[in-house]
Parts: sequence; structure tokens; C-alpha cells
Amino acid sequence: MDRKYKGIIFDLDGVICHTDRYHYKAWKNMADGLGIYFDEEINKIKIFIPSFLEGLSTVRAMIRVYLREHNISKLDEIQLLSVVDELTTNAVEHAYSDSQGEIEVVLNYYNNTIFLTVEDFGRGFDESLDSKEDGGFGLSIARKLVDVFEIEKKRKGTIIKVEKKIKEAV
Repeated sequence: MDRKYKGIIFDLDGVICHTDRYHYKAWKNMADGLGIYFDEEINKIKIFIPSFLEGLSTVRAMIRVYLREHNISKLDEIQLLSVVDELTTNAVEHAYSDSQGEIEVVLNYYNNTIFLTVEDFGRGFDESLDSKEDGGFGLSIARKLVDVFEIEKKRKGTIIKVEKKIKEAV
């Protein structure tokens, strides 16, 4: 798949959402022809941030706006923000320590499920950590707040994938 076309769709995401059905169908047909699952991809956001704790409040604010735009219940919003806080903080503190790096956060709402991915390109996940001082306690809480929690170790870095069935706000 040519990333150039996928980028165009994401760049025009807001325009597509706010135009008439004709534009939606035209973009959907083009995306489908390229093998991109348009309805699944249309709500996806990708955030790249430097690995500094000061930048995490910006991520939290952006994700809060995204969840509210999708009419997510307050309880689910609070739980998802807690998970995002834990995962991004861990990436800053454990993947990079004192060095500089980048964290990628991807959020997608599809079929009443929030899909969240937090990826770093640092040292990688250490499974031997099991106490709060070591950083393991927060991940245990995060696991309990979601339906699916997967840690994928890479040669350089870690990807954490999360899924949570959500309820719409009343």
C-alpha cells in the first residue's frame, strides 16, 4: 500500500467528516480501491511526542478532546486517560531514562471499541520489574481497566496495544 494515499485521507479527515455524503462515498471508494479500510481508518489519530514528561499533558488534552468528540462515557474517558497516562509515562521514564527519544500514540474508535497503541523506540520492556518502585504496579492497574492489553517487544523499543469496549455518554 502506498503510504502517500493513506496520508492524504488522514490529512483530509476533518473535511471528509463535515462534507456531504457524496464526498464521503468518493473518498471511501478511492480508499477501498487502495485496500484501505476507510470506515475503520477515518477516526484514527496519530500523535508523535518527544520523550519529556512535560509533553504528556498535551497528549492527555488531545485524547480527552478526541474521546469527547466521539461521545465516550465519562467513566470510559477517565479509565482510558489513566491508561494513556501510565503507558506514556512509562515510555518516557523507562524507555529513554535521561536520553531523548520519541513516543507514538495512536488512537482509533471503531465498532464501539477504542484501540490504543503506545510505541517507543527506546530500551525495550523489562519483564523483571514487578513492584511500584520498579514500575510494574501501574501496568497491572492499566491491564484491569481495558479488555485487551498486549506488550510487544521489539529489537529497539516496545509497542503496547490496548482495546476497550466503550459506552456512549448518555
